[in-house]
Amino acid sequence: MIAAVLSREESSSGRKAGALAKMMKWSTPIALIATFAVFAFLCPYFATMSNILDILNQSVVLGILGIAFMLPSVVGAMDVSVGVSCSLAGVAACMVFQRSCSTAAGIGAALLVGLAIGIVNAFLCGVIGTQPFLATLSTTFIFQGVELMVTKASALYPSMPASYIYLGQGSIGRMPVAVVVLALCALGVQCLLKSTRLGRHFYATGASRETARACGIEVDRIIIAAFIMSGLLAALSGIMLSARLGSAQTMAGDGYLLYAIGSVFLGTTMFGRGEPNVWGTVVGSVFITLVENGLTMLGVWWYWQYVITGILLIMSVMISSVRRAHHV
Repeated sequence: MIAAVLSREESSSGRKAGALAKMMKWSTPIALIATFAVFAFLCPYFATMSNILDILNQSVVLGILGIAFMLPSVVGAMDVSVGVSCSLAGVAACMVFQRSCSTAAGIGAALLVGLAIGIVNAFLCGVIGTQPFLATLSTTFIFQGVELMVTKASALYPSMPASYIYLGQGSIGRMPVAVVVLALCALGVQCLLKSTRLGRHFYATGASRETARACGIEVDRIIIAAFIMSGLLAALSGIMLSARLGSAQTMAGDGYLLYAIGSVFLGTTMFGRGEPNVWGTVVGSVFITLVENGLTMLGVWWYWQYVITGILLIMSVMISSVRRAHHV
């Protein structure tokens, strides 16, 4: 009798926990819509098409950088050097533009920088087996020093080609070109992760490296691929940032790092069972940008944005943990 009562209580508590987890599955999208509605009510110009497009445009660099951070996260690693990769890539492009007006040369130089940083991280984490956080933290300091040396801690203002500036400031109709670049980037990475063998190996490696090895997956090569792709995507975010600003600001990408991490964790609460995913990361970046934009329009002091971003991150981690526990 007692056992039956206990069994019913456990079943009831399990159903309640499952219902809570299912509610949490949609909590972030609901919060995004509610936040938009609140800002639209408080700010007459917030919900205008021009401001919505501005929010999307402002979220491009963060979105691409978030995807760059997400890829190592999928394989169970972490790359905190994406910020300096973004900055140094922009610097490389601007240094080329000081001597040449070739858009292709500037983009190529930026991508080579991202590739080089990605290879260094891949060697440290995938070949030597260094703990990813410590390895990428070390390379962050190293390449920050390199950036400060080559720029003498000053911003670069070269004469950029119009085609390069078009990437960050142009539009197709009313749609900013940068938003199109983000959408294509996200679509490409989504197809890679969900529709290819390599993508399935990424998720298998992140779930359990021992099991992945037992299934014949070359885990070290998967980790190497993740860090190289992360470096290239971080460089792309640097290209978009420098094209938007028309310059290369020293250590500009570093300020995006924590927001990129936040967008990835917010993304784990959407479109996946507590796992890093592309579209969740993009929506997370838009969410963070939307909050900043709304607070700015309300005249809220900038330091409150850090507080609110931190609260969002804590909530996303809690929601992600509950979803993982209940497989929702």
